[in-house]
Amino acid sequence: MLLAKKGFHRKVISERVGISVGSVEQQISTSPDLVKWRKHCRHNSKKRRYKVNIIRYQEYNPSSTRQQIKAACYAAFYWLYKHEPMWLESHLPKAILPKTQPRVDWNNRDLLIADNISKIICANSYKLSRTQLDKQLGNHGWLLKFKNKLPLTMQEYERLTSHPSDLSNT
Repeated sequence: MLLAKKGFHRKVISERVGISVGSVEQQISTSPDLVKWRKHCRHNSKKRRYKVNIIRYQEYNPSSTRQQIKAACYAAFYWLYKHEPMWLESHLPKAILPKTQPRVDWNNRDLLIADNISKIICANSYKLSRTQLDKQLGNHGWLLKFKNKLPLTMQEYERLTSHPSDLSNT
């Protein structure tokens, strides 16, 4: 029992004492204090091993991000995340917020649509609603949902649909 308390492996204890590994395991299991102590030792051992794993990875990869550390040290990362979140947070690099790039260049789209709507409205005798005009542009909903992002287009639409008789004279 003293060897088990000191943290020796079951196989080492069985060789020193001269009994089977199963008998050593049975003796360890019958003592609740010993079971608790060995669980504690195993927990601390895993904690040290995983901390060293993260620290070494960062030493060899100093410019690594959180995601790279998480991918490279997956088991260590999640074990520490669950059991030692404060330590993990203090040793990980600062989180970098992603830089979003707009997927649509609304200024360019505004110029293209403004040019197209004048042709479409003229071809339809100046009698189109925004919904009808949007359908002819491809039914994307741009003139309905994103009218605030299309100021030139909306200005052109208002100009062409407000007084069509004034436009025919010019």
